[in-house]
Amino acid sequence: MRNSFFSLLALAVIASLSLVQQGCGHDHDESKHGNITTLQVILTDGPTTVSAKAVDLDGDGGNPPVVDTLTLQAGRSYTGRIELIDESVNPPVSRTEEIRRDADTHLFRFTVLGGAQGRVIISNLDTDSKGQPFGMRFNLQVTSGGTANGELRILLEHHDTGDKGAGVFDTDIEAEFPVVIQAATVASN
Repeated sequence: MRNSFFSLLALAVIASLSLVQQGCGHDHDESKHGNITTLQVILTDGPTTVSAKAVDLDGDGGNPPVVDTLTLQAGRSYTGRIELIDESVNPPVSRTEEIRRDADTHLFRFTVLGGAQGRVIISNLDTDSKGQPFGMRFNLQVTSGGTANGELRILLEHHDTGDKGAGVFDTDIEAEFPVVIQAATVASN
């Protein structure tokens, strides 16, 4: 009888330790900010607005994402912002403010590829409460020159520890936008 009691006690201790370990884990939990299926880039240059969305309703695997092309004008400077949406529910739910509130643990990374590399320059990322880069708002400069095609990859990293330089993160969403740079038009007299 005494051995049974100690066996039950040992099982109860092991089970409770298992629950504590699961509750204190550092694995990324999307329920902290909800599901993100859509990343939208909005660029403004005075009265002109350029917008493109990447939508992946079923997440990794399954169907490929539907991604719009970013058509940019050579020699222009844009002010950019990112909107994040969960379109897997009806009506869709914006996740932008949730991520903004959690800026200390998130970082948007921008990579320009192909013929747009060196032509599209991302700068002036907004910062979190610690002064670290965040990137939900940014500047995008397109250098002057002829037409070009490439890609703009945007990755939203989630850093549980808040150490954005550690290189350890989970990916909340990643999108690769085709980029078309149009040559500036010359006004004739």
